[in-house]
Amino acid sequence: EAAEAAGAAMLHISTDYVFDGAGGAPYDEAAPTSPQNIYGASKLAGEQAVLAACRRAVVMRTSWVFGAHGQNFVKTMLRLGRERDSLGIVADQDGAPTAAARITIVRRHTPEQLAERAGIYHYCGSPYASWFEFAETIFAEAATQGVLAKIPAVKPLATADYPTPAKRLADSRLDCGKIRTVFGIGPCDWHSALSDLQPYL
Repeated sequence: EAAEAAGAAMLHISTDYVFDGAGGAPYDEAAPTSPQNIYGASKLAGEQAVLAACRRAVVMRTSWVFGAHGQNFVKTMLRLGRERDSLGIVADQDGAPTAAARITIVRRHTPEQLAERAGIYHYCGSPYASWFEFAETIFAEAATQGVLAKIPAVKPLATADYPTPAKRLADSRLDCGKIRTVFGIGPCDWHSALSDLQPYL
């Protein structure tokens, strides 16, 4: 509301969890939303509130965010790699890891440009992967960089073998074609974001 009153643009970060994960193909911005847990429902409500309050808002949905700060999958894998000889990782959930440092790339555009291109966009990493494939890549990089004394064996698990309190999405791949067309921003290569794992330790 303050942004609207000031005539300012606003960038709001949202999530792949606004979808149901049963689409079978990457979700574009026009795909029907159907959150399957409270987190996804609250994020969808946030999107709707922002778009209703500010005509110059850009809502950017992203997924599987990782970075050197805070808790995330990369840091968890490296910690467990130090503690265990083997790990079971879910292999039947697909999405796209996204480096946190790249999410704010849209901020390089001026407020005027954002205001002119308000709406919903998808932005995530490339290529698509399962959590199992993501973990394998993390440990391959850890071995190459020598950041772990030993590399654990990684075994694929089915979602049914790893129940969680909140329902997880089987397929949360996002189609990033719109943001490439409108802003000229392509997906980030998440492999390259793992090229220096030292800050994650």
